Amino acid sequence: MVNVDFDQEETLGRLINFAGRLRMLSHRIVLFALLTAREGDVDERQTLLETVTQSLGDFRSTHNGIIHGDRVAELPPLFSPTVIKLFADADLAGENPISKFITAFQEILENIEATEDIQDKIKTLSLFVSTDLLAFLNSIADGFKNDLDRMNSDSRAEAADRQKVIGGALQSIDDISSKVKFIALNASIEAARAGEFGRTFAVIAREVRTLSENSRAVSSDLRRQFDTLFSEATDK
Repeated sequence: MVNVDFDQEETLGRLINFAGRLRMLSHRIVLFALLTAREGDVDERQTLLETVTQSLGDFRSTHNGIIHGDRVAELPPLFSPTVIKLFADADLAGENPISKFITAFQEILENIEATEDIQDKIKTLSLFVSTDLLAFLNSIADGFKNDLDRMNSDSRAEAADRQKVIGGALQSIDDISSKVKFIALNASIEAARAGEFGRTFAVIAREVRTLSENSRAVSSDLRRQFDTLFSEATDK
C-alpha cells in the first residue's frame, strides 16, 4: 500500500488517464500478440513477443497503480467510492474483466508456439477486449470523471457560499461607513454653528469623515478583489 499526500482533483485527473492507458494497452497487447502468432521470422517473432510481454507488464502495473497506488505517479490507494464499488461488484460476481484478461493472456503467452490454435484464442480474446473489457474500463474512467465533476460542482457551491458571507460582511462595513460619514457631517454642521468653540470638534469630525471614506474605499477594493478570486475559482 502506498501512502502519499494528494490533491483529489489532480489525482482523479491522473486516474482518468490511467484508465485510458489500460484501454490503449489492452488493444496493443492483442494486436501485437496476433502479429507474433502469424510471424514466421524467428528474430522478428521474438521482438514482437518482447513487446507483448512488456505491454502486459505495463497493463498489470497500471491496474495495480489504480488499486493500490503508485508513489512515482503520486497516486494514493483507490479512494473513489464509485470505482471501489465497481471493482467490488465485479469481484463478488467472479466477473472482473481485468483479471480475466490478464489470466487469459498469460495462458496465451505460455502457448504462443501453437500457431493455429493460439490465433483462434487471440481472436476470441480480441472480441472480449473490444466488448466486455472495454465497457468495464470505460465504466472506470466514467466513475473517476463523475467523481471529479461532483467535486468541482461542490467546490463552486462552497465558493458561492463564501462569496455571500464575505459580501454580506463588506456590505455591513459599507453601511457602517455611511452612517459614520452622516454623523460626521452633522457634527461638522454643529461645529460650524458653535463658531470658535466648535473648531476642535470640527477637526475631529473631518478626521472621522475621512476615516469613513477610506474604510468605504478599502471595502470597495476588497469587494473587487474577492469577486475576481471567486470568478476564477468557479471558472476552473
